[in-house]
Amino acid sequence: MQYYLNGDNITNQQFETNGFRYPANWCELATPEERSAIGITEVEDPPLTTEPDATIP
Repeated sequence: MQYYLNGDNITNQQFETNGFRYPANWCELATPEERSAIGITEVEDPPLTTEPDATIP
């Protein structure tokens, strides 16, 4: 999961918004409602593939 605030990726980074500073792990510990309340959006990681890369000989 990737977390964004104002278009910036804040995943595993400390950040500041509305005069409050948040630790790097806050997004992981917060509920979806808490993240949404301060404007954080979530983006799912792309699925991992088990297909071999055809470009590698």
